[in-house]
Amino acid sequence: MKFNGRALRQIREDRGLTQEQLAAAIDGTFGTISKLEREVGGEPRLSTITKIAAALDVPVSDLLTEEAVA
Repeated sequence: MKFNGRALRQIREDRGLTQEQLAAAIDGTFGTISKLEREVGGEPRLSTITKIAAALDVPVSDLLTEEAVA
């Protein structure tokens, strides 16, 4: 499983939250949310994914995707 930044952005926008608001909800930074949505900087920690899922009121699985098989 891989973190899905596009799903994060879509869910965040569906909830009417800005990146700054989501960052505040998880005690993170705007930069962290921005990087996660663009999928840059590597995979986030499970604890971060869990905090985001809780803040967005979605299961962790909604923020993950199957990795493409080569």
